[in-house]
Amino acid sequence: MVKQITSEISWEESELAKLPTEDGFRMRGLETTRLDTLIDAGFAFVLTFLAISQDTLPTSFTELKESLNSVPALFLSFLILMIFWLDHRRWSRRYGIETKTSIYLSTSLLFALLIYIFPLRMIFESMFDFLTDGALSFNFTIETDMDARHFFALYAAGFLLMSIIVAALYRVAIGRKDALRLSQKELHDTKGIYHRWLLGCLFAIISLTLSYTLPMQYISLAGFILLGLFIAQYIYTVVHRKMEPS
Repeated sequence: MVKQITSEISWEESELAKLPTEDGFRMRGLETTRLDTLIDAGFAFVLTFLAISQDTLPTSFTELKESLNSVPALFLSFLILMIFWLDHRRWSRRYGIETKTSIYLSTSLLFALLIYIFPLRMIFESMFDFLTDGALSFNFTIETDMDARHFFALYAAGFLLMSIIVAALYRVAIGRKDALRLSQKELHDTKGIYHRWLLGCLFAIISLTLSYTLPMQYISLAGFILLGLFIAQYIYTVVHRKMEPS
């Protein structure tokens, strides 16, 4: 039995007992909704656009090699976007919530994604250009120091916005724990993911702040700091799992 949770609907234990489980979590939202379809299609469009967003096709082998310079940046961009999609998918499957708040948040995530796609790819192309001393060249002109600061700030702001939205979705699930009849383990896991995304917000704020405060010779650290987020999230996840109720 699958149903969508609205402000008036709650689960009964007899219904939950019939649900399939995944990682010890009862899947309340396996039924595909129009919102899920929209979000999945939106992510698919963005990933496709990310891969083919070049003005023209290569007309020589030299141009082909130059176009392949962007592959590492495309790969990392793809991984970042998949992290957001996978956690939204997990949220949808685990809770099956479709309220006005969750609809607004999900569509806002899609809108933020459409804005974030270019800063995301460009920041990674810039990073690989820096790390390879120009071997993986990045053809983008930054004319002033303030342009460079805005460049890193835009990346951090986009990550912050998307992290806030995903964290808010899991906060909605926590707020509806009684209607969802979350077990202690389920609530513990939900809070863990929520706190992980709060960590994402914190690191994005730090990155945004550093974008305008670091000396220019160290400005690239404003972008690298977000890579440290994944180490922090991994450590938090390991510690959080050890605190899981029996």
